Amino acid sequence: MSQKDSSKPQQRTAHGRRWMFRLVAVLGSLSVAVAVGEVVCRLAYKPSVPIRFQQGASVFQEDGIGKFFEKMEPDPELFWRFAPDQTITPSGKRTWRVISNHQRLREDHEIPLRKPDNEIRVLCLGDSCTFGFGLPIHETFVDQVEEELHTLLPGKSVEAINAGVPGYTIFQGIRSLVRDGISYDPDLVLVCFGNNERSMWDNLSDFEHLRYLTSIRPPSPFTESRLCQFTWSKLRRRPQNLIARPRLSAEEFRQVLRQVKAVTDNQDIGLICMAWIWRVQALRQGPIKSSPTQRTLLEFCETESVPIVNLMGLMRKLCKEHSVNEVYLDELHPTGLANARIAEQLAPAIASWYENHKQTGRSHLSSPR
Repeated sequence: MSQKDSSKPQQRTAHGRRWMFRLVAVLGSLSVAVAVGEVVCRLAYKPSVPIRFQQGASVFQEDGIGKFFEKMEPDPELFWRFAPDQTITPSGKRTWRVISNHQRLREDHEIPLRKPDNEIRVLCLGDSCTFGFGLPIHETFVDQVEEELHTLLPGKSVEAINAGVPGYTIFQGIRSLVRDGISYDPDLVLVCFGNNERSMWDNLSDFEHLRYLTSIRPPSPFTESRLCQFTWSKLRRRPQNLIARPRLSAEEFRQVLRQVKAVTDNQDIGLICMAWIWRVQALRQGPIKSSPTQRTLLEFCETESVPIVNLMGLMRKLCKEHSVNEVYLDELHPTGLANARIAEQLAPAIASWYENHKQTGRSHLSSPR
C-alpha cells in the first residue's frame, strides 16, 4: 500500500477531530449564552401575574376593599387563591378576622387529609357567599350548618369544609375540586356558584384566559426557566374579543356543572347545589326574574336529579320579617342572621341526603376509604 493511501485514515481522523472540536465549541458557546440569558432574565424580567388576577384586584379596589384582595396570590390555573394563614382587621359592618388557614381554607383549624372514622365531610365550594364575605367564621352558613348537623345526625362527627373563594366562578370551582378538594375525602360536595359568571371583565371567558395562560407556559422541563418564560410569553398574543360576553355563558355554566357531577360520580361522592338570591330579587314584589345562571342551575338539577336548596322563598320571607339591612350586608352578601337561617334550611337537606344514601352501595359513608 502506498504512503498516499496510508495517510487517508489519518486525514479522516484529523478531520473528525476538528469537527468534534467545532461542535463542542458551538455547544459550549450556546450553553454560555443560555446561562447568561437566564441570569439576565432573572435580574430584569419578572413574569406578569395572570390578567384575571389583575382584573380581580381592580374589581375589589373599585369596591373599596382592595386590602382584602391583598390576601390573595396569583395561580396559573385558578387565576388567584388565598395565601396561607391570612387575617384581616374588622372594620364597619365587616367583622371578619381569620381569612385562611395554612391550607388556604376559610377555617380556623387544620383539616387532616385522613378522615377520622365515623366522620361525615361536606366540602363547600363557592364564591364570596360561601366564604362568608364580611363575617367571622362562626357566622358563616358553612360553620353553622356543621352545628346544625351535629343535632340532626346524633352520634356522627361532622366536618363542613369552607373552600369558598371570593370572585370565583364554577370554572375555578371545578379545578379547585379536582386539584385540592378531593384530597380531603369528602362524602358530599356542596356547590354554590352563579354570582360571578355573568360579570364582563374584558369580553373574554375564563376558558379563553386559561387557554392563553397555558399557551405561554413553557413545557414542563423548562417551566422554572425565566428565559423560557420570557420567550414563550413573547410568542403568544393575548386574544381579543370585540363582542361583549360574560366570564361564563349559561351554556358554559351548564357544561361545567356536568363536569362537577362527572367528577363526584366517578369518586363516589354525593352532590348537592344551592341557588343564591340577590337582594333586589328578595325585595321584588310579584314574580321573580331569574338570571340565566339561576335558570340553568335549576334546570340542570331537575334534569340530573341533583338535590338543590333554592333560597328564593327563604330570603324573601326574611326581608318581610326584618329590615333589609338585617338580612343583607350589601346587594349580595347576607348578614350573620341570614346565614343562620340558610344553615337551618341547608342542614336538613344534607341530613336527608345522608339518610337516603348511608345504606346504599353507592355511598362510602359507612366505611372510610
